[in-house]
Parts: sequence; structure tokens; C-alpha cells
Amino acid sequence: MAGSRKAEFLKGAAAGTAAGIVGVITMTAQQLLCDSFSRRVSSEAVRELSERGGRHDIAQLKERAQKTGLRQRDATVRTAEVVAKTISGRSLARRHRHIAGLTVHYTFAAVAGALHGMVAERYDVTGLSRGLLYGGVLWLFAEEVALPVSGLTKAAGEYSLQDHASGLAAHLMFGYTTARVQRWIRQQL
Repeated sequence: MAGSRKAEFLKGAAAGTAAGIVGVITMTAQQLLCDSFSRRVSSEAVRELSERGGRHDIAQLKERAQKTGLRQRDATVRTAEVVAKTISGRSLARRHRHIAGLTVHYTFAAVAGALHGMVAERYDVTGLSRGLLYGGVLWLFAEEVALPVSGLTKAAGEYSLQDHASGLAAHLMFGYTTARVQRWIRQQL
């Protein structure tokens, strides 16, 4: 019995990992779509920020990137820089920052998805409202608490309500998509 339960738990984690990646792709598409509706200049620097996340720090950095045309260092790039410095003792080369930031963003999404998948195996948490709840909780603890506490972003109060709403919407999309895809994958396994 324990081996069967462990196998189901691992299937849930695997399904959640894949679902988290699909969720972050959907979140990115939402960010790019919002950029096109807001008529932001589609510069490479702005597009890269959209690809790296739906956090409150992104909106201000997009404005700066739009004005200057320069690439910006968001929380994912800063995290990648800390990891690179810790592992290799060296800073990231400028040309590697975007891909390193994407790696951090997708890794976080995969881990968050795996966590959702494991919880869904133990408790029936795959419904629409639970996916939205998961996205909301992830937004609250990761974006509103952990990033400012870690110093990767400014304090939450330093961002506009619109920036927070945009981040929340992106994470609700992530949670919803992750829950739906995780459930579909689990039904296939």
C-alpha cells in the first residue's frame, strides 16, 4: 500500500511540474497580451521583462525599459546572480542575464507546480476555485512577502495598486492553468 501511495504522490509531482511550466507559459502570454493592449513599445527590453514574470516589480521596470531602451534587472535576474555568485564565485555575464532570469522563473513555476501536484494527490485540490486560491496564495507569499523580505524587490507598499493587481492577475492565471493542466495530466496517467 505504501509503495502505491508513493507512486501516486510522485505522479502528482510530475504532473504538477509539467502543469507549472504550462502555467508559466500562459502567464507569460497574458503579460505579453497586456503589453500589447497597453500599447507599450515592443522593445526587446520590455518583452524580456514580460517573459520573466508577472510581479509588481516588472511594471516599473517596463516603464524604465520603455523610456531608456535598456535591459533591466528584475527579481529573477537578481536571484540568478546570487545563485551564480554562490556556485561559481563569479557574477553573471550581461549576455546571460535574461536566460538565467528565465531559468529562475521557469524553475520556480515547476517547483510551485510540483508542490500543487503533491498536495492534489493528498487532498482533492484540483477544482477551479482551488487553482485560483493557489495562485492567490502563491502571489501573496512569494511576491508580496518573500521578495521584499529577501531584498529582491522594494517593499510591497512602494508599488501602485495597479502593479499589485497585475501581479495578482498573472498569478491567478498561473494557478488556474496549473490546476487544470495538472488534473488533465493526472487523468492521463
